Amino acid sequence: VMKYVRNNQTKAAHLLGLNRGTLRKKLKQYGLL
Repeated sequence: VMKYVRNNQTKAAHLLGLNRGTLRKKLKQYGLL
């Protein structure tokens, strides 16, 4: 997803139906941030 939105967190969060805070937590969790 992050490749698809070119690392635009707001767009990624919207696509995944998450808010940005949740998305950031998950990215950190998976070592993508």
